[in-house]
Amino acid sequence: MFDVGFLEIAIILVVALLVVGPDRLPGLVRTVGLYVGKARYYINAVKHEVEREIRNEEIMKKSGLDDVQRILNSSIETERPSQPDDYLVKAIDDPATRSAPSEPPAQAGNRLIDEAVDPTRDKAP
Repeated sequence: MFDVGFLEIAIILVVALLVVGPDRLPGLVRTVGLYVGKARYYINAVKHEVEREIRNEEIMKKSGLDDVQRILNSSIETERPSQPDDYLVKAIDDPATRSAPSEPPAQAGNRLIDEAVDPTRDKAP
C-alpha cells in the first residue's frame, strides 16, 4: 500500500525526536504503533466483510436464490399495510371493544393472590 523504505522511516524518527524530545519519544512510538495496529485490524475486518458479501451475492446469483429473494421482498412489501399500527389504534379507541371491569383492579389482584395461595378456597363473586 504505502511504499515506505528505511530512509523514510529514519527521517521520520529524527524529525519526531527533534519535535517531541527523547523523553516522550518511546511513548509516542508505542501509541502510534497501537493506533496503526488498530487501523490495520479494522481495515482487514471491513475487507473480509466486503469479500464475504461479494461471495454470498455470487452464490445467490449462481443458485437462483437472488430471484427468490427479490420475489419474497416484493410480496412482503405489497402485503404489508401502509400503517401497520392503525388496526391497534382502532381497537383501543373503539368503545364496543372496551368492557367495564367487573371489579376494581385492587380487588381483582387480591383475589388472584388468594387463589394462588389457596386454590381450594371458595371463589367470591
